[in-house]
Amino acid sequence: MLFLAADSVTPIISAQTVNALTPGYSNEMAAQTNDIEAKRLNDRANVLINKNDFNGAISNLSAAIRLNPKDPTPYEFRACCYFEIGDVNDSVTDLTKAIQLHPSFTAYLNRGNDYYFMRDYAKAMADLDQSINLCSTNDIAYKTRAAIHGHWDEYELAIKDWSQGLKLNPKDPSALVFRGQAYVNVGRFDDALNDYHDAVRMDPSNAAPYNNIAWLLATCPENKFRDGKQAIKSATKACELTNWKQSIFVDTLAAAYAEDHNYDLAVKYEKQAIAIGGTEEMSKEDMHQRLLLYELQMPYRLKVARQP
Repeated sequence: MLFLAADSVTPIISAQTVNALTPGYSNEMAAQTNDIEAKRLNDRANVLINKNDFNGAISNLSAAIRLNPKDPTPYEFRACCYFEIGDVNDSVTDLTKAIQLHPSFTAYLNRGNDYYFMRDYAKAMADLDQSINLCSTNDIAYKTRAAIHGHWDEYELAIKDWSQGLKLNPKDPSALVFRGQAYVNVGRFDDALNDYHDAVRMDPSNAAPYNNIAWLLATCPENKFRDGKQAIKSATKACELTNWKQSIFVDTLAAAYAEDHNYDLAVKYEKQAIAIGGTEEMSKEDMHQRLLLYELQMPYRLKVARQP
């Protein structure tokens, strides 16, 4: 979840606790005192957030809200803390209150990210649209919206949003990988490989682009893109970077050996991938189906949503 930018809200900077207000203050003086104490609580919450003490920050932000319930800032920050400790529903509740008080692009963005995490993609999309309407220069909103388009198989719209997000913040290798995947799904294999190679140059320690290069070189339905030996090299790098613990990368290595007609090693590594276990992106059933192909000495071919 995105933490609020310092220039988008009143900064939260240092530390104190609330003392009981002295009886006899005028309403105006009491209100001023409340504001001062609320700010001190907000300041302390920021210190605790920077120390990853989210429960402590929640306690201070809750006290600040009691003192000044019409200030949207502590609701937004408390929502971030709730998200960090896994209380996504409470995060949504706080962001909804913040939006009621002041509909900022950050509140819509963070609530959209909450809904995305909850896989309520329709609500996430609505909030991300609102966030972009309020501020069209935040790359995270476009990139999260792109991910939703991908879930909905709307690959051209995904490419458009990934591209806009990368225009706003080009130094994002993960976004390049995801845009590359969208390119693959519409048959734009050259563009996909360009994105994957750019991601490798940007972050050589990131295993994902190595894996995706290997997968495309091993399984692409167009002959001119396939290269078994290069696929083996790239897939091995992805496995090494993840200590051979990611089944999706070992599965790719098996496909690379199959493309290179080394079916004994293809079977070996597919069995190893199955032993590690399936992931959200790839089920054990998929791996078993590939294993049967390799045992029959047949390579696997990628099925894409649409050829160009």
